[in-house]
Amino acid sequence: MGIALILGSLIFDGLVSSQTDKEHKSSGRDFAYSLMFSNNFVQFVLNVVFYAFYFFIHGDGTLTKILSDPVLLRDVIMIGTSGALGQIFLYLTISLFNCHLLTVITTSRKLFSVVLSNFSFHHHFTTKQWIGAVLVMLCTVGELFIGKKNKEAEHAKSKTKIN
Repeated sequence: MGIALILGSLIFDGLVSSQTDKEHKSSGRDFAYSLMFSNNFVQFVLNVVFYAFYFFIHGDGTLTKILSDPVLLRDVIMIGTSGALGQIFLYLTISLFNCHLLTVITTSRKLFSVVLSNFSFHHHFTTKQWIGAVLVMLCTVGELFIGKKNKEAEHAKSKTKIN
């Protein structure tokens, strides 16, 4: 199931990234803010609908538990605030740069988070996991070089057209 979720995420990242880059080129950076609002609004509505459904079907007491425990409430607020700041960073990166750089940044962050967590909590990677981590890093570095070469080629091509 985890592999299917990752593959689905990668497919949708690819679809959204190409469409986002097209929007970025055609309308400048203003599109990112409407995209951020619409994305978060849809996510909010779906969360409310799913929670309400689960609440009425199963009698879930999650909301009551969170509101009655100040430490848990603080943790939920901190996670929500961190997520909101992360979203601002994502859309700011998209609006100032492009989705390719955002992909490299988020992949690197996830890799370093996993490796740091591994060391912080004294877990031990298996050989397969280390191979996977090294492959992710090599592919990310490769993406940076390919992106740089493509950008240089595009820049050279635009100089040729101007002259």
